[in-house]
Amino acid sequence: MAANQGHAAAQYELGLAYFSKEGVPQDLSKCLDWWLKAATQGYADACFSLGSLFNEAAKSSPEAYIQAYAFFAAASMLDEDPAKIAESLAARDLVAKHMSPAQIVEAEKIVRQLPWKK
Repeated sequence: MAANQGHAAAQYELGLAYFSKEGVPQDLSKCLDWWLKAATQGYADACFSLGSLFNEAAKSSPEAYIQAYAFFAAASMLDEDPAKIAESLAARDLVAKHMSPAQIVEAEKIVRQLPWKK
C-alpha cells in the first residue's frame, strides 16, 4: 500500500477515507494519524485538513485553536496555488480571532519547530 510506503498523497487520501467513511468505518484517530504523516512531509492539503479538524475540535476544547492556527499557517507556506494559499491564510486569521496573543505566539512557535518538508 502506497500510504504505508510513505507516499504523502496516499496518506492524505487514506486519512480522508477514514474521515468521510469511504470504504472504511469512520475513525478520526486513524484519520489524524495519516494526515499527520502526510503533513510532516509537506503535503499542504493534509495541513489544511488538520487545521479544519482542530478548528472543529476547538469548539469543545479552545486549546485546539493553537493547532488549528499552526496547521493553517503551514498549509499557506507549503501550497503553491495562490487561491489555496489565500484560503489557508483566511482560515488562519479567522482562528486567530479566538486566540489570545500568547496563544498566537505559541502557535507560531509550533510552525517553526515542526519538520515541514517542501
